[in-house]
Amino acid sequence: MKRYIFVRTQFEGFHKWENAPEEVSFLQSLHRHLFQVKLTIAVEHNDREIEFFLVKQWLDKSAIPALIGRLGEKMSCEAIAEQIIEDTKDYLLYQKIEGERKITCEVSEDGENGAVVVTS
Repeated sequence: MKRYIFVRTQFEGFHKWENAPEEVSFLQSLHRHLFQVKLTIAVEHNDREIEFFLVKQWLDKSAIPALIGRLGEKMSCEAIAEQIIEDTKDYLLYQKIEGERKITCEVSEDGENGAVVVTS
């Protein structure tokens, strides 16, 4: 049996895509999104091996504020998800949570379109 915990959060951010095709040229200008994040982490048993309230607190108080500082104007949903996964790996190491974990991060723009990144 496979088990996962997940947390959700959101944050305001601004970005642009300078090389956007003509059909969506509005994306070439700086624009705002409410980025929505779902972070999923594999766990080994069903007794709160990883406490999701603590993961959510870390995500909201540490990872997301640091990410916003790195967001810049060109960071895509895929890039945001990849950065959250890398930061999550560091968090798990810091918490002394052992073993390779499957981590999935879904990032959407305004709850509509987005990307999913999954560790192998």
